[in-house]
Amino acid sequence: MHDLSFVRAPEAADPGLRAYLNRVVPRSVARADHVLADSEATRQDLIALYGTPPEKISVLHAGVDL
Repeated sequence: MHDLSFVRAPEAADPGLRAYLNRVVPRSVARADHVLADSEATRQDLIALYGTPPEKISVLHAGVDL
């Protein structure tokens, strides 16, 4: 999961995309065995906004190959 900006800043998201994500993301997160978040902030949003159990979420930061 990259972020939940469509929830945190709904005015910045396309209305059609926002409606789709608001239907699909909560269901997908609830059905998943485990969720990868790319930041601690996203992990905390998943917990706060969707009630996702903390032990179900791991943070995996994006890698960089220099």
